[in-house]
Amino acid sequence: MKLSFIILPAIFFSAALFALEWMPLEEFNDLTRQGNTLVLSEDFENDIITWKLPSGCRIIHGEGMNGTKALEIERDESNYNNYDIAVASYRLNIEPGVRYHVSGFYRSATIKQRLHMAFSASILLTQDGKYVSMVNPKNMNETTEWKKFSFEFTGASKKIDMDLILRLFYKTSGKIYFDNIRIERVQTDGASSFVLKKPSLLKLNDKGEISLKITTSSCNTDELVVILINEKIKRISQLKNNEVSFLTGNLPEGKYTFQTLLVNFKKKTILAKDSITLFRHKNTSPPDGHIIIDNHNRVLIDGKPFLPVGIYVTRIRTEKNIRQIADGGFNFILNYTTRALNIQKEENNTSRLNLWNPPTYGTEIWEKQYRESLDMLSKYNLKYIATNMRIYSPQDKIPQYLPAIQHPALLAHYIADEPNITARKLLKTTRETISGNDPWHPVIVLTEKVQDYLPFAGCGDILGIDPYPIEKKHLDHNMLMVRTACQEAASIRIPFMMVPQAFNWGAYRKNDAFSTYAYPTEEEIRSMTLLAAIYGCKWFCFYSYTGIMELQEKHDPGSSKEFWPRVTATAKLLRQLEPWLLSLEKAPNVTVENKTSSIVDARAFSSNGKLRILITGCGPGKAKAVITIPKHQNLKSRFGNTKALGGGKYLCNGNNISSDILIE
Repeated sequence: MKLSFIILPAIFFSAALFALEWMPLEEFNDLTRQGNTLVLSEDFENDIITWKLPSGCRIIHGEGMNGTKALEIERDESNYNNYDIAVASYRLNIEPGVRYHVSGFYRSATIKQRLHMAFSASILLTQDGKYVSMVNPKNMNETTEWKKFSFEFTGASKKIDMDLILRLFYKTSGKIYFDNIRIERVQTDGASSFVLKKPSLLKLNDKGEISLKITTSSCNTDELVVILINEKIKRISQLKNNEVSFLTGNLPEGKYTFQTLLVNFKKKTILAKDSITLFRHKNTSPPDGHIIIDNHNRVLIDGKPFLPVGIYVTRIRTEKNIRQIADGGFNFILNYTTRALNIQKEENNTSRLNLWNPPTYGTEIWEKQYRESLDMLSKYNLKYIATNMRIYSPQDKIPQYLPAIQHPALLAHYIADEPNITARKLLKTTRETISGNDPWHPVIVLTEKVQDYLPFAGCGDILGIDPYPIEKKHLDHNMLMVRTACQEAASIRIPFMMVPQAFNWGAYRKNDAFSTYAYPTEEEIRSMTLLAAIYGCKWFCFYSYTGIMELQEKHDPGSSKEFWPRVTATAKLLRQLEPWLLSLEKAPNVTVENKTSSIVDARAFSSNGKLRILITGCGPGKAKAVITIPKHQNLKSRFGNTKALGGGKYLCNGNNISSDILIE
C-alpha cells in the first residue's frame, strides 16, 4: 500500500522514530498472525503440584476420557454445605487486556442440586484474597457422557489475581469429573489493545485530535510506538504511560477508519492491531437537548452541566409510573430490553397488550407512540436512554430508526448489557453506526466483568459497571468488589456509569429461597453510590424500578412501600450533591488513616467555596479511620458516623458497608 505522509515534526521523538517513516511495514514480523498460544494443557497424567486440591478433589485412574486419569471432585450429602472441600484451583499468569480461550471436558454423577447452578469451570478474580468477580461458561448441565465446555475471558490488571477453578457449586452433593483442560492466548488482529478515549462521540474537531489508551503486557514500553494509518494519513507517536495522542489536521466531512498498530521498533515486530472509526460531521446547528461530554467527564446538555441520576425500567406503562420516578429524585429512565415506548395516561388492558406486543418497529404507529411518550417524559423533566441492544443485524435499519427518536428528551443510546467479550467487534460496529448517524447523543456499553472494562471501553462513550455485592443474609456484607470496580473504571479515564444495587437478588434466583436473600439497606445503597462518586463517577443509574415494583412484589407483597424510599433517598441525595460533583473548583486534599482492616475512602468537593466531604467504609466488620482536612475544623456530620477531633481531624466509624458526608 502506497501512502502519502503528512509529517508533523513534534510527533517524532528520536531519529529512530523518524527512520520508521521510510521502513516498509512488510519488513516487520507481525505477531498477530501467529495463531493461538498455549498457556495451560492439563490431562492430569503427571504431577500437578501447581494445583490446589482440597480433601474433596483427587486424581483418579481409569476415569478419564480414554480410561486415563481424570480430576474427580466430590462432596457427599453429609458435607453438602462445606463448599471449600470441592473446589480445585490453578493460579494463572495472565496478561492484562488479552483474550484467552478456555476449554475442557466434563461428566457428572449422582448430582443433587439445591441452588441455581450445580457445577462449573470458572475464572475467579480476587484482590488481596477478596472476591472481585467470576467468569462462568454457560450451559454446563448434568451428563453421564463426556461433554465439552468452552468460554473466553480477558486478562485483568496485574493487581487482580486470576484462578481457574473447577468446582461443585454451593449446597451441591455428588461427583463431577474433568479432563483435558486447555487455556490458549487468543491472537487476533483486534487484540483489545486500543481503547478510544477522545474524541467524544467519535467526532473529530478542527484539529483532528485523537487520544488512545493502549493495553500491552510489555515491561519496556519505551521501546514501543503506535502507528495510526489509513489510505491517506500516517502518524507515529511514542507510547507514554500507555497513552498516545495524534493530530490529523482539519479533515473534510466524512467517515475515517484508521488502523492502529502497536510496534516494537527495535525488534521490528507488530505486537497488536486494532481499528477505529471517526467522523467529521457537517457544521450544522445542534438540536435542542444535544449532549457533549467535556474534558472533565461531565455531561453538558445544551452547554449546561447535568448530573444524570436515573433508573432502569422494563416496559414502562403509565403516567403514574413516570410521576413516581420523577418524584423519587430521578431525572432519566433507561428503557431496558425493548425499543418500544408507549406510556399511557392510565393502566388498561390495551396498554399492557401494546407493551408485550408492540407495533412493528419503524411503522407510523410505533413512531407516534414513541414521540408521544417522549413528550410525556419531558412534561416531568425526565430524560430518556434508548435501548439498542437488538440492533445488531443488517436487517435492522439504524439510520432510519435514529431520526424517529430524536427528541429533546433523548439522553443516550444503550447498546450492550453484560455481553460476552466475543461481541466486542460487533459492538464497535454498532457504536460507530449510531455515532455516525447521531453525533449528538453518547453511546453506553455495560459489562459486569472488571477484566472486560478496557476492551469494552472502546465500544461506547460511557462505560457502565454494575457490581452487586448484597446477596445472602448470613454473609458478611462488604463492598470491596464495588471499590475494585470503581478503581478499574476510573483508571481507564473515560466516563463511567455506576449502577447501584437497588434490588434483592432473591427475585432473580429461580431455584433459591427468596427469604435467604437480603434487601440492601438505605445506608448500603447510599454507600455504594458515594463510593463511585469518590472515584470520579458522574453518571448513575439504579437497577431497577421494575424489579422493585413487580419482581420483588411477587415474592414479598408490599415490600416496595418500604424499599422504594431507601432507593429514592439516595437519588435525592445525589441531586443535592450535583453542584459539588460537577464543580471544577479545586478542593483540599483529604488524607485517611485507617485504624481497622475495613478500608475507608474519602474525597472533598468544593462549590462556591463550600465543602462536601464524601466518606465510605467498605467493610466487612467495623471501620475506624482518622480523616484529615487541613484548615477545616467545623465540618458537620450528615449521617452521624463522624465526629470532630480538632485541628482539622475527624474520626469516622462504621459497621460493614457505611458512609457519611461532612458539610461546611
